[in-house]
Amino acid sequence: MNIFDDYICAVDNIIMISSVIKEKIEEQFGQTIRYSKDCEVLARDISCKTGHTVSGSTIKRLLGFVKGVQEPRMYTMDVIADYLGHPSFEDLIKEFDNTTYSEFSRIEELSINEMKKNQQIKFTYKPDREVIVKYLNNSTFEVMQSLNSKLQQKDLIKFNQIVLSYPLFIKDVIRKDKSMGQYIAGKISGITSIEKLKDLG
Repeated sequence: MNIFDDYICAVDNIIMISSVIKEKIEEQFGQTIRYSKDCEVLARDISCKTGHTVSGSTIKRLLGFVKGVQEPRMYTMDVIADYLGHPSFEDLIKEFDNTTYSEFSRIEELSINEMKKNQQIKFTYKPDREVIVKYLNNSTFEVMQSLNSKLQQKDLIKFNQIVLSYPLFIKDVIRKDKSMGQYIAGKISGITSIEKLKDLG
């Protein structure tokens, strides 16, 4: 191993978790995670405080210091949630669903109140998920295109807002007139981009 490996910054690799969760981890850790060596110290702190082992290499992959393309195991995310004071990762992200986002001025938010009928938006989340939806009415969108996502073309989905770096909480997915239930897009990574496309109306 190169002696400079401990000082590698996460520049070219993909950060697998949302910036919001990363900030919560850094707040609990008590310092900014800037270098590869910080991940080793963080892993020890997580293991010590939760009683569950998580490796430095796993933390490096989560935070983009080591190349990774697959979503982390839910066990790892549950340990992270435990470190942040929640019994499970599901409970951690539920906290986001109840957040008004008003305190996060730098976060880009798209409210349904701003949407016009037939307006299309494209949103992405990791790894390599891309979805284009068209607004219909009453918080309902039709999926026009879906790349690598569990959502399918012609699905009808309902949500009230979409916020950068946060999971997208979809209240219901209707597929061929059948309700498929709730769905969370970007559960781990958060929504990584939001783009308004041309108005077809």
